[in-house]
Amino acid sequence: MISLFARLYLYPQKKLVLVDEPELSLSIDWQRRILVDIVNAPLCEQVVAITHSPFVFDNALEPFATPLRLKIDHSTRSFDLSSEEEEESDVD
Repeated sequence: MISLFARLYLYPQKKLVLVDEPELSLSIDWQRRILVDIVNAPLCEQVVAITHSPFVFDNALEPFATPLRLKIDHSTRSFDLSSEEEEESDVD
């Protein structure tokens, strides 16, 4: 975490943060805060987080959290990546 926040605050370039399971080894309180703290870093442009924890988005970021779905068509060797939000809008 020290390395992550050092890079967020001490290096002058804008950042896109990709993080896989940010909750590992964190208490539930820290799980709720970690992404909010990352997003609030002045040079953070965007965060993409992959998680299994129900607590990581139990905060102000919850409206922005959506699961992704990958559909694979083996006959055409193609795939479609969409979020549940996109699937719901397709129904309308």
